[in-house]
This record gives sequence, structure tokens and C-alpha cells, in this order.
Amino acid sequence: MDYIETGKIVNTHGVRGDMRVQVWSDDISAFSSFDRLFLLSDGKYVGRRVTKCAKYKDSALIHLDGIEDCESAAALKESVIYVSRDMISLPEGRVLCADIKGLKVIDAQSGRIYGTLDDISDGVASQYYEIKTADGRVVLMPAVKEFIYRAVPGEAVYIIPPEGLFDEI
Repeated sequence: MDYIETGKIVNTHGVRGDMRVQVWSDDISAFSSFDRLFLLSDGKYVGRRVTKCAKYKDSALIHLDGIEDCESAAALKESVIYVSRDMISLPEGRVLCADIKGLKVIDAQSGRIYGTLDDISDGVASQYYEIKTADGRVVLMPAVKEFIYRAVPGEAVYIIPPEGLFDEI
């Protein structure tokens, strides 16, 4: 089974084992559709049933079966949460970040290869792509539809970069 990172437990919430999760998705509401989440323990993925999930500010509050007090929840702080790939349903034209990291980044119009998609991070206004160039520099580009022509898992990410972004490369 293939597992995808989907968030991280960042804190406890209350005294009954609830946890605050930083969700690594552009849609927090989609996170609430998962009835089972996985934690990595001693190199194995251990599934836990989700008994409660709600949006809370810019994160989610969850309660996992078997975590019934603040101390148990605190022990999981900083743990990465995973979902099974077969639990994810994406709308047409959407891809998982995990499926495009490491791919070549290519100009959709000229075919020029700018580098590889090293990482995708959350910014204030949007996510941004960290594109590592052949000479090792990292160029940051907003991951917005105006600049992303299409992303093809297993192939490449095709972009129409903002003017001047790659002029010095």
C-alpha cells in the first residue's frame, strides 16, 4: 500500500486527546473526509480511526480512536499523518504534490528546461514551487494557475513563468 503525507500534528487541544493538525492540502474540508489516518511507528504505518475532525482556524482538530487524554496526544506532537493513496479522490486536472516533486520543470511555450521541482511550500497568499536549477540555485515561483500550464505525473511540470523569473539563469 502506498501512503501520502497529508499533515502534521502540531499541538494538543483540550484535555480529552484532541489534536491540532497542520493540513498539507489546499482543501482542509477534504481532510475531514478521511475516516482513517496513519502514523509511522517503528517503520510501520499504523492506522487509527478518526472519531472527530473539524476545521479550526487554518488547521484541523482531530480525535483518533485510542488517544483519550492530553498526555497521549502530546506524545504524538510533530508526528506526520499519512493517508492511503487509494483513499484520495481528486477532481479532474488536479494532482498530488507527492506525484510531481522531483519532476523536470519545463517552459510550456519554448520547451526550455528550468530545473527540477524540489519542493512545494505554503506561502501567505498561495503555495509556491521551489525550482532547483542545474547550477544548484533555487528559484521560488508562486504555484498559481496563471503560471502553471499543466502538471503531468511521471513526466514534467509545464509552466509559463512570470517575466524575468529565470532571466539570470
